[in-house]
Amino acid sequence: AGGVLTRARFCLLAAPEAPREVRAELMVDKETQKPEEVLITWEAPEETAKCGPVESYAVFVKAQAEEAWSVVPSGEDVKERRISLGVEELDLQKQKQYEFQVIAKNTAGASQPTKAPQTIVLPSTEEVQEEAVEELKPTVSEEVKLGMEEEKQVAMP
Repeated sequence: AGGVLTRARFCLLAAPEAPREVRAELMVDKETQKPEEVLITWEAPEETAKCGPVESYAVFVKAQAEEAWSVVPSGEDVKERRISLGVEELDLQKQKQYEFQVIAKNTAGASQPTKAPQTIVLPSTEEVQEEAVEELKPTVSEEVKLGMEEEKQVAMP
């Protein structure tokens, strides 16, 4: 009898593994020394399901003292493995510690979250001003060098 042989490929859809190496970094304006944005970066999960690869990521933030996490930016999924979020957009308050975490998503669901080991703290306005003043002060070696250049200029006819 002439039977029909068919092959079927079955895929078990599964939520992705958790993202790896999540990092949070506070980016500061070089001129004003004011915090401008928080850069969150991460690596893709080590293993991705062949039938359900990672489609997007979600980034969450919360104040360390609070329980609830909020999705940023305003509930949108992220396609890249990095996002830069403005300090004002995040509504971060000075001298509070903030935590960030990332999850990976596919059609089957979401991974467990991976939290960044770093917490972000906005310095008070006074701390920012003090740091800016410290950076403007010349070091001892710069002062000596400046003094030597002045002597050379005086000694030359």
